[in-house]
Amino acid sequence: MDLQLIAFTPMDVERIEPWFDDPDTQRFLGGRDWIRRAPSLLELPIGDEYRGKVVTGRRMWLSLEENGEPVAFVDGETYNRYAAWDGSDPDHPVVSDVVEVPSMGLVVVVDPARRRRGFGASTIQALIAHPDVAHIRLFFGEVEIENVASIRCIEKAGFRARSTEPDFEGMLRFSLSSSGPTRGVVPERVTG
Repeated sequence: MDLQLIAFTPMDVERIEPWFDDPDTQRFLGGRDWIRRAPSLLELPIGDEYRGKVVTGRRMWLSLEENGEPVAFVDGETYNRYAAWDGSDPDHPVVSDVVEVPSMGLVVVVDPARRRRGFGASTIQALIAHPDVAHIRLFFGEVEIENVASIRCIEKAGFRARSTEPDFEGMLRFSLSSSGPTRGVVPERVTG
């Protein structure tokens, strides 16, 4: 599938806002208010600690079909490392499963009219191959245990489960390791 990733801007909110009327999108992520707030996240300070990781950057993209129509939205926050938080004190987080490599957490939203056609997995694969994230060594995502379609999508993109039980928020953790500058992707479970 030939998809193009472009930088997401506040002007793009209107293009994809109707996706957030979908009941599944609202259930697992939120409604139109969620995407309306998304551009403000690009202005958050870099260098803050979040759940045992230091935020090193944030990017958002639209995934476009050949005709220029958006098929998916990606929100990616980068960190100095990967770590799982146990849900305890946010000021002094207890972390586990630490991997000391640059990492990126992903949120992917697929146009509800285009679901179950491979756009989500193809968008994730295009992102992993994108030169703007060449320095990232571990990509990760968290999915609600009830969100079977998203679990299938992330697994189709090559991610593997890091956890078999949901965390304190009811999420399963998934990750994919990158082999670096060659951008070949090696699906594997990394433990720390």
